[in-house]
Amino acid sequence: SLSQRKHRAAWAKYDVFHSTFFSAAPLPDMPQVVTAHDMAADRFPDLTGAWGRQRAEDKAKALRTATRIIAISQATADELAAYYPDTRDRILVIHHGADHLLAQAAATEAAPVQSTSPYALYVGDRAGYKNFRIILEAMCHANWPRDMRLLLAGQPFDVLEQLNVRRLGLDARIEHRGRVTDDELAGLYRGARCVIVPSLDEGFGFPTLEAQAMNAPLVCSDI
Repeated sequence: SLSQRKHRAAWAKYDVFHSTFFSAAPLPDMPQVVTAHDMAADRFPDLTGAWGRQRAEDKAKALRTATRIIAISQATADELAAYYPDTRDRILVIHHGADHLLAQAAATEAAPVQSTSPYALYVGDRAGYKNFRIILEAMCHANWPRDMRLLLAGQPFDVLEQLNVRRLGLDARIEHRGRVTDDELAGLYRGARCVIVPSLDEGFGFPTLEAQAMNAPLVCSDI
């Protein structure tokens, strides 16, 4: 049809399609590079639900047609090859970096966040395999320092999270900064007594690298 010819003509000038989240190539015969971030949806289907099942399905389709697959860590590459053995010869490991945060911090000389009491920092998503709830449980334990607050950066609490925080009596000990700029994030890292990453699984784990780049002590799960 005319629309199909126009579609092919519009994309014919490009040599490669790079999908960063398992999108289908616009042309069936176009060389395609796919970036694989992690295998959490495959490893923890009960924790990722319908979203995870759809993501795993999209991933499988993209991997079948990919000319080359970029894994963001050796751990992701190993798991990818284990779940999809036919991809082994097409995988290339290219690690993430923290240059975005370092460059921003250097340009602005981001100062540590000033706080009336010491704080632990949590950054990013909290659902499912991120295992965020374990931090709330730890804050209720006698071994957690009473003057140590928890600061968060990322998506605001949903209603269920708000109810859980209130149920545990942690309202006054938690401060949520919401979504922050790179400059603000650098300041949060620099002022933190520690950064907590309790994930059950990570393909890479940006907060772990960012914490180390900002010289923040890191407390993370043994994965």
